[in-house]
Amino acid sequence: MSHPYHLLFSFLLFLFLTKTNGNPVNSSIPNCPSPTCGNLTIKYPFWLSSQNPDFCGYPSFNFTCNNQQKLIFHLPNDSYYVTNINYSRNTLTLVDIDVIGKTCPRARHNVSLEPVIPHLNYSALDENLTFYFNCTDYHSLDGDLPCLSNDQNHSFMFRAGSIPEFDWFRYCEDCVVAPVLESEANVMSTGAFGGVLEKGFELGWSSVLNCAACEESEGYCGNNKSNGEFICFCKDGPHPRSCYRGVM
Repeated sequence: MSHPYHLLFSFLLFLFLTKTNGNPVNSSIPNCPSPTCGNLTIKYPFWLSSQNPDFCGYPSFNFTCNNQQKLIFHLPNDSYYVTNINYSRNTLTLVDIDVIGKTCPRARHNVSLEPVIPHLNYSALDENLTFYFNCTDYHSLDGDLPCLSNDQNHSFMFRAGSIPEFDWFRYCEDCVVAPVLESEANVMSTGAFGGVLEKGFELGWSSVLNCAACEESEGYCGNNKSNGEFICFCKDGPHPRSCYRGVM
């Protein structure tokens, strides 16, 4: 027959093991680990596709981690390396994978955020570089990129506010606008645009519609799988908008 003290110890141990951070294990707060990829930690509002359920972050804010431990963010038109995430400033730094390790990269696409990822926006630290490729009938050497030009066609790059008057879209094969960090563009030497592109650019994120009140109440934003409606996951169960009682 078990000794009463043994029974009491077993009961207390059971209570301890069924608590996590002071909350019951069946709490409605999602069980969302914070995995790492390289030297970066992924946590709300982002989530790692291979390790987190989709309710662990904002829709479309999912990352992948490749075999080289490089964190990748997939925007509508291309994929980018994530080189920094600042959770206190709500910013992340992205680098176009196509420009890595190239002294004379050919920027191939504009960065597309809307409407698929409407909660991301450019940082005030960014500046646009505008590239015109394979142009004819423009004879000035201002902005000329010799490494992307030949005897018949020339390519050009201009910083914001310095584009000369010319019918670029008529006489050029392609135009690409690439965001970069303004601080890097300020120290860019002639022809050294590859290093500036490789430093990347910064995006900020804002709360998803209906999500701000939930986050302010220490809840986690999610969606009802059956009807797609917004849910705020709270310690005492799901709420329609906020963990504060009486807030609808």
